Amino acid sequence: MENQKVENVKSKIKIASIVLMILVLAVWYGLKEYNRKAVNTQALEPDYIFLATDLSQTFEANWAENDSIFKEKVIQVEGKIKSLNIANGEVILYLGNENTNTSIVCTMSDSKKSAGLTQSSEVIIKGVYLGYNQDELLGNDIVLKRCIIVN
Repeated sequence: MENQKVENVKSKIKIASIVLMILVLAVWYGLKEYNRKAVNTQALEPDYIFLATDLSQTFEANWAENDSIFKEKVIQVEGKIKSLNIANGEVILYLGNENTNTSIVCTMSDSKKSAGLTQSSEVIIKGVYLGYNQDELLGNDIVLKRCIIVN
């Protein structure tokens, strides 16, 4: 009887140790991911290079398939700025042809590097593909994050 109680206590200690070890590992991993820094886009080589009009046509042809192909890939795009918004130190460039319903939306965090850019300027940007937004009224957006100006 005494032997059985000792065995029960030992098994409970083993289970508690394993649960504690898993909990410590989970907290460590969570903190590691929380503090992870994004890779500098400047240092990344583009996976794909497009003209803005070609990228727009690619997505208009089959956006669902292309969304999964380009997800989290680095894309370099050359095109004309349709419009440009600066707010709270963040710059949002809209690239593409005025005659199409699709824009490439590029979010940049450094407004100093966008100085001198104006609507209708030709620009080459590089960014990480985030997703595709479809909207019949406002138009379709190919969204790139962490963009930088290449030229």
